[in-house]
Amino acid sequence: MCSCFIPPQASMWPSIPLVVNPATIGTAMGLTTSIQMIGIGISNLVVGQILGKGRDVPVSRWNFVMMFLLANTLACITASLFLNINDRRKGGVLNLSRKQKQALTDGGKGTTVQAADGDSSSEDEREPLLTNRK
Repeated sequence: MCSCFIPPQASMWPSIPLVVNPATIGTAMGLTTSIQMIGIGISNLVVGQILGKGRDVPVSRWNFVMMFLLANTLACITASLFLNINDRRKGGVLNLSRKQKQALTDGGKGTTVQAADGDSSSEDEREPLLTNRK
């Protein structure tokens, strides 16, 4: 385990319900939270080992900490790019806009609804983004 799962996982919380069965969303969220916390804990241990236990920490050790954090950032970017490439190959579910999702579900026939304050809006904006998958 490394902390490279922290930023992609944290920034991709909204993607979890798109790729997981609705009956298991809670389990998926709990599992990803556990993975994130393990990554944070291991990162803290690694940084502590790099810095050492002395009171006076030389600047060179902080350089190693920065290299470790840079390596984590590069690993996160690589994981995010891989996820997006893999998603695009499988249909591009994660990067669909609300209008694109609506066009796929009903052929783009969203009806217009008149609101009480006189503002007309598309009905698809009032409906949830995901429908129940059974």
